[in-house]
Amino acid sequence: MLDVLWTLRHEVMFYAVCALCLWKPVWGVVLGAAWLAGSLVQPFVLPDYPWAFVFNHVHLLFAMGVVA
Repeated sequence: MLDVLWTLRHEVMFYAVCALCLWKPVWGVVLGAAWLAGSLVQPFVLPDYPWAFVFNHVHLLFAMGVVA
């Protein structure tokens, strides 16, 4: 596997939430807020594989990029 493949996996999830924001704005904002909140608490609450990937702290960096 390529070393940079991990970023593509996170980008796909990020752009899926962005697409949902364009298609159904209310659903997209709610899902995006829940996703970011989960990313904040994930290391403390859900440390195992599927949740550690879905709610990774890297997504907070994507959110900071959107704000910037």
